[in-house]
Amino acid sequence: MNNLSQLILACYLAGFPIIVGGLIATRRWSKNHHIQNIGMRFVIGMGAGLLLAAVSLVLIPQGLSLHPWQGVVIAFLLGSAAFCAMDRLITAYSGPHSQMIAMLIDYLPETVSLGAIFAHDHRLGIFLAFIIGAQNLPEGFNAYHEAIGAKNSPGKTLWLMFVLTFLGIPAGLLGHYLLAGHDAPIALLMTFSAGGILYLIFQDIAPLIRLKNNWLPVFGLCIGFAIAMTAHQLTI
Repeated sequence: MNNLSQLILACYLAGFPIIVGGLIATRRWSKNHHIQNIGMRFVIGMGAGLLLAAVSLVLIPQGLSLHPWQGVVIAFLLGSAAFCAMDRLITAYSGPHSQMIAMLIDYLPETVSLGAIFAHDHRLGIFLAFIIGAQNLPEGFNAYHEAIGAKNSPGKTLWLMFVLTFLGIPAGLLGHYLLAGHDAPIALLMTFSAGGILYLIFQDIAPLIRLKNNWLPVFGLCIGFAIAMTAHQLTI
């Protein structure tokens, strides 16, 4: 398999967990509402841990290695500000697919970075694909629940999520052909994404994790981070 085929496969596998998360959400794993709630928050916590690992293990370190720190800091803050503005718009819209829109806001820039990085560092690209896919699983899970809660058809919702799994391929190819070999844009895009992700973790995701008198959901965040550390060591 040549590098381009590997890149296309990696981009698709990064998006495929979106539909997997939706399919998992169709199942009721326990008749006990409390247990079901704990399980859902555990999945959200694990996704937050993976996102935090992506920021601290890949996006910021790689950004700093490819570009002077001043530009990295500015890009990071611009990413936080941009995601804050988009989050406010999504909240104001408050439609049945706002979670899906929020998911795409961080999924697509990360996949553009994946495409650019793949030519620069094949193994790092594989790790980033793993991180993007792992975070898309709980986000797909949440997006399905939100859409169904707004009385959308389960079948149409799953078909929409299936279509979204393919969007990573053109995004990755765009990054590969436009940014590969251009260190500065890659660094700034990665740190822009990192700033936005960190905002989303503590604004939207972390408040959902904690459950009074139960430690498991927050521990899921630690498990997610540990999974990402292990994957990082296996691919560097």
